[in-house]
Amino acid sequence: MIPNITETQNSNKTEVLIHIQKYEKEILEFVLGPVLYVELLENLETDDEGYYKLKDTAEDKWKWLVNGQIYGSCNKLRWEGLVFEVAKVNKQPLLETVMAPYIFYQWLLKERSVSTGVGEIKGEPQGGVSVTSKHKRTDAWNTFVGHAYSLNRFMQFYCDLFPNFKCVELNPQNYYDL
Repeated sequence: MIPNITETQNSNKTEVLIHIQKYEKEILEFVLGPVLYVELLENLETDDEGYYKLKDTAEDKWKWLVNGQIYGSCNKLRWEGLVFEVAKVNKQPLLETVMAPYIFYQWLLKERSVSTGVGEIKGEPQGGVSVTSKHKRTDAWNTFVGHAYSLNRFMQFYCDLFPNFKCVELNPQNYYDL
């Protein structure tokens, strides 16, 4: 998703990791609320590689929130989880988070131009034509809105387990700013 992530010359990888951490916290606090965000963190720990994982002692509700759950009358609804598998590569699961589209959306907003001492500039591509990232931003935002809707539905179903949850309504965008 993010171009030149492996380039060490411009330290994109470090910049991306900082960006992810900043917006991961921001959006989780927004969609869960500050109380549930803190409760979630209390049920997480970091593994040997520095990634979050659920504590072995975490209640089922946190496992369902993080890993997904089929629920509802006749088990007809599905919450994919805050982290879910999108593919397998060499038999290893490739995981994604519901926050990824939001983080990508924020990255695209940041990368629209470069701030300099004399104003905003945009580089000229070699062998290509510069185009707007508006469609990618809109698609990323709308994907995130879908995840947020699914989260709201899941949390409302289990409102007795998550009494501090307050539904957050987000509106999809279109390509024409209407």
